[in-house]
This record gives sequence, C-alpha cells and structure tokens, in this order.
Amino acid sequence: MNKSRCRLIWQVVFLCGMILWVSGCSSSNKLWYKAGNNQADFDLDTNECIRIAKEVGRQATITGERINPDVYNTTYSNCIFSRGWTHTPPGTEQKSVRPVEMATVKGNEIHVFARLLKLPVDFQLIRNQTSRFGDVNVQTLFFQGDGPVYLNMDIVETLSRQFDFIEYPAHDPFFVFEKGKGKKKNMPVNWTVFSGDFKGTWVAGIGAYYLVDKNKRINLVMTKDIPSQNKPPPDGLKLTRIQKQAVESFSDQWLEKVETGFGVNEMNEKNNLVVGSGKNFIQWIGSFF
Repeated sequence: MNKSRCRLIWQVVFLCGMILWVSGCSSSNKLWYKAGNNQADFDLDTNECIRIAKEVGRQATITGERINPDVYNTTYSNCIFSRGWTHTPPGTEQKSVRPVEMATVKGNEIHVFARLLKLPVDFQLIRNQTSRFGDVNVQTLFFQGDGPVYLNMDIVETLSRQFDFIEYPAHDPFFVFEKGKGKKKNMPVNWTVFSGDFKGTWVAGIGAYYLVDKNKRINLVMTKDIPSQNKPPPDGLKLTRIQKQAVESFSDQWLEKVETGFGVNEMNEKNNLVVGSGKNFIQWIGSFF
C-alpha cells in the first residue's frame, strides 16, 4: 500500500468520525487540573486549543464556513489532554500514564474486553498502536482485506467519564445511506452505512459503535472505494445507479458481520454449551447410583 493511499485512508477514517473517541462521553467532573499550574496557565492553554480546534473543525466541512462540532470537541480534548491537563486533582492517587494494550491479535482473532471477535481470514493487521489522552486509553488496530477493504478499530477505555449509547455519525463530505442497531445483547451496536466523495475518491463505508459497558467502547469503520460519477445523478439523488448498487453490495457483504461484532463471544457460547452438556451427562449417569 503506497504512502499517499495510506494517508488518504487515514484521512477518510478521521472524517468518518472514527477517531471521535470522546463523542458520546459524559462526565460529572468539569474541572481541569495540572500540578504546579494555575488558572492563568489554563487560560493560555485552553485559548490556544480553542484556536486549533476551530481551524480543524472548519477543515472537516466541505466549505470551511462552519465548524464541525464533533471534530471541534475531539480536537480540543486531545489538545488540552496533551498539555497535561486532567480531571484528576493533584495529590490524589493516579494510575500510570503509560498506554495500556487492551486487545491482542492472533491471526484473524481479536481478544478484547473478555470477548472474541473473528475477522475474515484474509484480513491482515497493518498497524497496532496504543495511546493515552489524560485518563482515556485508546488502542488502534488497522487491517486490510481483499477488495481491498480497510477496517479501522479503536478500542477505548475511560476512567472518569461514561459513554452514551449514541448513533454513529456521518460528517461532511459523507452522508448517511442507512442506519440501525445490532441484535446481540452481549455487545449492543449502533451502525451507519455511509458514502461520499472524499478528495476525488468515492467511498462506501460502515461505521459502528459497540458499547461494551459504560466505560468501554469499540469504534469501528470499514471502507471501500466505489466507482466515480461519470455524469451527475438524477435530480434529488446523491448517487448514480451504479454507485447505489456498489454501496448496497458493500452493505450486503459486511453489515451482518458488523451487526454481530464479527461473531463476538461465539467461541465462549460454544464452550458454555459443551460444559453444560457435560454436566447434564454426569448428572444423568449419577442418577443410576
């Protein structure tokens, strides 16, 4: 995969909202602390972070005349955390600031938060990176499969805030094609099928938020290129007939896998079934004695 293509993919992931790991977070603690610093120091840092967040928020829209609120909030949080400000008062016990690896990858299997996700066997791990922003741990897994299809997974754990069960957003230049909810009770998911023209490349994608518990979430986005528009679509439509068919084909191929978390916990369920059957057999044998 060449560098320009890889850079484009990461930009797509950014604008699709994949790195919006604080989106849908709520917190009862609104105060910021940094040992040895005062309100004046915070004002200097927060003003600079606001300036940066506004610029990045404008770049995330097509015209640049307005600010994307989700991108603004995320950029500001990343900026202020990176400058050492946290919600933890100085003098209280603090956990290590080193990033934590929350998931392990073995071939096409991802073991994360006591769950097992099975990807198609053709998916290859391209990047595995851990980072930490204040009291938020993030592990990013990036895969490439046949097609090519690209999958980015952000595994997020927070220490002082909680995730809300929100819809997965689609930001400019992308638009929602379809959205819904998964059916697995052990890991609820909100998903969105989206499409759009990003810097001359038309993309079909699926984004999903898996809410593991109030402090743990898995953010996922899959993307694939679709044909460009040789001529404008009919009035009132955003896609040509060929593009619509390409998005539907992509959705038909991957949506069920996304909805079910790529078979999350299937192995555990099978093991439980075997153990349960074994206990029943032993009890049946014992009834003869």
